[in-house]
Amino acid sequence: YKMRVLLLEDDLNLCDTIEQSLAKEGYSVDSCHDGETAMLYALNTDLGYDLAVIDRMLPIIDGLTIIKSMRRKGITIPVIIITGMSALDDRVDGLDGGADDYLVKPFHIRELLARVRALTRRPHEIKESSCLIYADLSFDRTNQVLRK
Repeated sequence: YKMRVLLLEDDLNLCDTIEQSLAKEGYSVDSCHDGETAMLYALNTDLGYDLAVIDRMLPIIDGLTIIKSMRRKGITIPVIIITGMSALDDRVDGLDGGADDYLVKPFHIRELLARVRALTRRPHEIKESSCLIYADLSFDRTNQVLRK
Protein backbone atom coordinates (compact mmCIF):
# COMPACT_ATOMS: atom_id res chain seq x y z
CA TYR A 1 0.00 0.00 0.00
CA LYS A 2 1.36 3.41 -1.02
CA MET A 3 0.39 6.24 1.28
CA ARG A 4 -1.29 9.07 -0.62
CA VAL A 5 -0.26 12.65 0.10
CA LEU A 6 -2.00 15.80 -1.06
CA LEU A 7 0.50 18.64 -1.55
CA LEU A 8 -0.76 22.22 -1.92
CA GLU A 9 2.06 24.66 -2.65
CA ASP A 10 2.12 27.61 -5.08
CA ASP A 11 5.93 27.91 -5.26
CA LEU A 12 6.57 25.56 -8.18
CA ASN A 13 10.24 24.87 -7.33
CA LEU A 14 9.48 24.06 -3.71
CA CYS A 15 6.47 21.98 -4.76
CA ASP A 16 8.68 19.99 -7.14
CA THR A 17 11.35 19.41 -4.49
CA ILE A 18 8.80 18.23 -1.91
CA GLU A 19 6.97 16.06 -4.45
CA GLN A 20 10.20 14.35 -5.59
CA SER A 21 11.36 13.81 -1.99
CA LEU A 22 8.03 12.27 -0.96
CA ALA A 23 7.98 10.06 -4.07
CA LYS A 24 11.52 8.88 -3.27
CA GLU A 25 10.27 7.89 0.21
CA GLY A 26 7.53 5.79 -1.43
CA TYR A 27 4.55 8.14 -1.17
CA SER A 28 2.07 8.72 -3.96
CA VAL A 29 1.68 12.52 -4.34
CA ASP A 30 -0.95 14.73 -5.93
CA SER A 31 0.01 18.38 -6.01
CA CYS A 32 -1.77 21.60 -6.89
CA HIS A 33 -0.74 25.21 -6.91
CA ASP A 34 -3.82 27.35 -6.25
CA GLY A 35 -6.46 27.31 -3.55
CA GLU A 36 -9.41 26.80 -5.86
CA THR A 37 -8.05 23.56 -7.37
CA ALA A 38 -6.70 22.55 -3.96
CA MET A 39 -10.15 22.85 -2.39
CA LEU A 40 -11.58 20.39 -4.97
CA TYR A 41 -8.84 17.84 -4.22
CA ALA A 42 -8.91 18.33 -0.44
CA LEU A 43 -12.67 17.87 -0.10
CA ASN A 44 -12.88 14.83 -2.41
CA THR A 45 -12.84 11.90 0.01
CA ASP A 46 -12.84 9.43 -2.92
CA LEU A 47 -9.17 10.31 -3.52
CA GLY A 48 -8.28 8.65 -0.20
CA TYR A 49 -5.43 10.83 1.03
CA ASP A 50 -3.54 9.73 4.13
CA LEU A 51 -2.02 13.15 4.79
CA ALA A 52 -1.99 16.70 3.40
CA VAL A 53 0.85 19.22 3.27
CA ILE A 54 -0.72 22.65 2.79
CA ASP A 55 0.86 26.04 2.16
CA ARG A 56 -0.90 28.71 4.22
CA MET A 57 -0.64 31.41 1.55
CA LEU A 58 -2.20 30.08 -1.66
CA PRO A 59 -3.68 32.14 -4.49
CA ILE A 60 -7.50 32.44 -4.64
CA ILE A 61 -8.33 30.46 -1.46
CA ASP A 62 -5.81 30.36 1.40
CA GLY A 63 -4.61 27.15 3.01
CA LEU A 64 -6.23 27.76 6.39
CA THR A 65 -9.66 28.12 4.75
CA ILE A 66 -9.08 24.79 2.98
CA ILE A 67 -8.11 23.07 6.26
CA LYS A 68 -11.17 24.47 8.07
CA SER A 69 -13.39 23.25 5.20
CA MET A 70 -11.83 19.77 5.41
CA ARG A 71 -12.46 19.60 9.16
CA ARG A 72 -16.06 20.82 8.76
CA LYS A 73 -16.64 18.04 6.23
CA GLY A 74 -15.31 15.46 8.73
CA ILE A 75 -12.01 14.84 6.94
CA THR A 76 -9.65 13.90 9.76
CA ILE A 77 -6.40 13.12 7.92
CA PRO A 78 -3.26 14.68 9.39
CA VAL A 79 -2.41 18.10 7.95
CA ILE A 80 0.95 19.87 8.03
CA ILE A 81 0.90 23.61 7.28
CA ILE A 82 4.04 24.91 5.57
CA THR A 83 4.33 28.69 5.57
CA GLY A 84 6.50 31.76 5.75
CA MET A 85 4.19 33.13 8.48
CA SER A 86 6.21 32.54 11.64
CA ALA A 87 4.51 34.77 14.22
CA LEU A 88 3.15 33.00 17.29
CA ASP A 89 -0.43 34.07 16.49
CA ASP A 90 -0.11 32.62 12.97
CA ARG A 91 1.08 29.28 14.37
CA VAL A 92 -1.71 29.22 16.95
CA ASP A 93 -4.33 30.11 14.29
CA GLY A 94 -3.04 27.34 12.02
CA LEU A 95 -3.12 24.67 14.73
CA ASP A 96 -6.45 25.83 16.14
CA GLY A 97 -7.80 25.96 12.57
CA GLY A 98 -7.34 22.20 12.20
CA ALA A 99 -3.67 21.62 11.31
CA ASP A 100 -1.77 18.87 13.16
CA ASP A 101 1.67 20.36 12.60
CA TYR A 102 3.15 23.70 11.51
CA LEU A 103 6.46 24.08 9.70
CA VAL A 104 7.92 27.52 8.98
CA LYS A 105 9.76 28.19 5.71
CA PRO A 106 12.59 27.86 5.01
CA PHE A 107 12.79 24.33 6.38
CA HIS A 108 15.00 21.36 5.62
CA ILE A 109 13.24 18.73 3.49
CA ARG A 110 14.46 16.01 5.89
CA GLU A 111 12.51 17.65 8.72
CA LEU A 112 9.33 17.74 6.63
CA LEU A 113 9.78 14.05 5.74
CA ALA A 114 10.29 13.18 9.43
CA ARG A 115 7.09 15.05 10.35
CA VAL A 116 5.20 13.24 7.57
CA ARG A 117 6.47 9.89 8.88
CA ALA A 118 5.53 10.83 12.46
CA LEU A 119 1.97 11.78 11.51
CA THR A 120 1.40 8.76 9.26
CA ARG A 121 2.64 6.38 11.97
CA ARG A 122 -0.40 7.18 14.08
CA PRO A 123 -3.32 4.78 13.80
CA HIS A 124 -6.27 5.99 11.77
CA GLU A 125 -9.44 6.98 13.54
CA ILE A 126 -11.22 4.01 15.08
CA LYS A 127 -14.67 3.61 13.59
CA GLU A 128 -17.48 2.50 15.90
CA SER A 129 -18.99 -0.67 14.46
CA SER A 130 -22.43 -2.03 15.20
CA CYS A 131 -21.19 -5.56 14.48
CA LEU A 132 -18.73 -7.35 16.77
CA ILE A 133 -16.83 -10.28 15.29
CA TYR A 134 -14.87 -12.97 17.11
CA ALA A 135 -13.67 -16.18 15.38
CA ASP A 136 -16.73 -17.52 13.55
CA LEU A 137 -19.25 -15.55 15.64
CA SER A 138 -20.74 -12.18 14.79
CA PHE A 139 -23.00 -10.11 17.01
CA ASP A 140 -25.13 -7.35 15.51
CA ARG A 141 -25.50 -4.92 18.41
CA THR A 142 -28.20 -2.87 16.73
CA ASN A 143 -30.58 -5.80 16.16
CA GLN A 144 -29.26 -7.92 19.06
CA VAL A 145 -28.60 -10.91 16.74
CA LEU A 146 -25.83 -13.47 17.25
CA ARG A 147 -24.73 -15.43 14.16
CA LYS A 148 -22.36 -18.34 13.71
